[in-house]
Amino acid sequence: MRTIVAPFRNEEYLLPFWLKHHREVFDHGVMIDDHSTDASRDIIRELAPHWEIVPSRKKDWDPIDEDFERMTHEARFEGWKITLNITEFLCAESLEKVEARVEKEGLQGAHARGVLMADPLGETLPPPSPEKPLVEQRVFGHFEDEISWGGWLRRHGASWIKPRYASGNPSHLRLRPFRTRPFPFKKLSHLMIRARIYHKALQGAYLAGRHESQMRKNLSPPQDDLLCLHYYFSPWNDEMRQRAARQGDRLSARERRWYPDVRHLLYEEDPSRMEKDRARLAKKSRDLSKDPVFRRNALAL
Repeated sequence: MRTIVAPFRNEEYLLPFWLKHHREVFDHGVMIDDHSTDASRDIIRELAPHWEIVPSRKKDWDPIDEDFERMTHEARFEGWKITLNITEFLCAESLEKVEARVEKEGLQGAHARGVLMADPLGETLPPPSPEKPLVEQRVFGHFEDEISWGGWLRRHGASWIKPRYASGNPSHLRLRPFRTRPFPFKKLSHLMIRARIYHKALQGAYLAGRHESQMRKNLSPPQDDLLCLHYYFSPWNDEMRQRAARQGDRLSARERRWYPDVRHLLYEEDPSRMEKDRARLAKKSRDLSKDPVFRRNALAL
């Protein structure tokens, strides 16, 4: 059995794309309603009527509380499971092959290879059609591990070189191709923010934010057979700008006090920061429909 867990709050724009994509892959879904006031629940009932809609037990957004809530739902089910945000789309040519690989290696799960999607600068793309998969309509972005030596060389044609990951923690890369810090280098690893975990454990044992796990030594590093596409800056339109700007009002008092520079809060206070972050990622974007790994997993070509 395959189960997906995802919270939602006023996601009526992205939800149709997200549900149509994942309902074809997962046997069951647990959608955690984080106090939505729009038509999100109705969309889920229409597009995935056999999935659960459960109310969130927390009043505000806090990464520790949210991860605990997600893990509580993961633990209810046997088999393979993953927890994603509505901006994250899991793509694989064959989940059966991913599962077989993990089991052959004697592990509990696998990190997906993160892909940051961002519409290119200076281009006006047509609005995505709700009748077609989003992953076929928005294909501009870059692989997150391209900041490593191996990833950077792969992007420039050395496809036989694989990114190197830190021993004991498959969510961390080794050396980046270029560093601005003076020699000798320190802290040579870099967190894979979107390397989400697809696993068969009781629950993911996540650290705050689900970027890492307590069971990391039982997880394989990201490989070319499993991708997680992060659609935060794509499609870049008024609906997505409004979505990003309103995330700050969810933050708990503890989160606001501990992390006053968290991006959701900054976007709410100053939308220009959001545009700067989007532009920074968009500069790295390229047409991934021409990349064989992306095509094989996301486009089934």
